[in-house]
Amino acid sequence: MGSAAGRDVRTGGDVSHGLVVGKFYPPHAGHHHLIDTAAAACERLTVVVAVSPLESIPIVLRAAWLRERHSQPHVEIVAVVDDIPVDYDSDTTWAAHVAVFRAAAGGPVDVVFNSEEYGPELAGRLDAVHVPGDPARERFPVSGTAVCADPVARWEWLSPAVRAHLARRVVVVGAESSGTTTLARALASHYAMSARFAEELERRRLPHVVVTGPHAERLYEATEAIDALIAAGWTFTYPR
Repeated sequence: MGSAAGRDVRTGGDVSHGLVVGKFYPPHAGHHHLIDTAAAACERLTVVVAVSPLESIPIVLRAAWLRERHSQPHVEIVAVVDDIPVDYDSDTTWAAHVAVFRAAAGGPVDVVFNSEEYGPELAGRLDAVHVPGDPARERFPVSGTAVCADPVARWEWLSPAVRAHLARRVVVVGAESSGTTTLARALASHYAMSARFAEELERRRLPHVVVTGPHAERLYEATEAIDALIAAGWTFTYPR
């Protein structure tokens, strides 16, 4: 191992050059925690965004999101294309990946901060110390794979910029009595958005009223609910 061995890198300022490597596909709260932890412990931190051309989120976006979130002057975000196949049993493949990371780091690395199983091996091949972040995902129960599988279920762990990119908006256009309401309801039912919206309100413990039945009954129930809120001291304002 390198000269950083034995140091308490969590105390801050004791490590010259730290390295964080990942796909950040997309960046989430766990990534940000790892980068912030590393930045607090290093005089210089390089974050390598290793991207495959086959992935759907562009390299420039992922790098821009990280630069927006991690603007510390000693943190450098370096985006690289790494389309080398993954094979943890191949020394040749390891050497190719490490060469990409060494070039991106631009110099010797003292510590590798990484929460993945390959972290210790990567650190060893860079002659550096390995510091795990949150391998069990206890503090932030999220991963890039989980986000890709179901972004809405992990929405709370994503930054506003990432949410804006992942959100899909459907606009139903039509004249009165042309079926727009029916179509909108069918789309919401098909994509289970009504149920998810209710689940999110419950999770955040936000008061809400479910109105059912014919239009006149729903309008009456909504009016009654608003009157009750006003009587309870609630106020309303125009959205901004």
